[in-house]
Amino acid sequence: MATAKPYSIAFGKEIREERIRQNLSQEELGLKCEVDRSYISGVERGRRNPTVQSAWKIATAGLQVSLCSLIEKAENRMHKLQPTKAT
Repeated sequence: MATAKPYSIAFGKEIREERIRQNLSQEELGLKCEVDRSYISGVERGRRNPTVQSAWKIATAGLQVSLCSLIEKAENRMHKLQPTKAT
């Protein structure tokens, strides 16, 4: 099995945090956006790399947030993880 990429992990963590904040199970989220619970699990763990269409459905139909906000939060998470270069 391929290793998850850091950006996939960061994006998945944002989805998971928002899902938990909304008190949704993976199954409930999957039903809302018409994907299987195992797919949601894979995305949240960074093991699945969703298409733009799938990511849009998870964000807007499932979590009722903008895809842009999830991407921005994931990007901020990535910046926090990257070491800063000393000058």
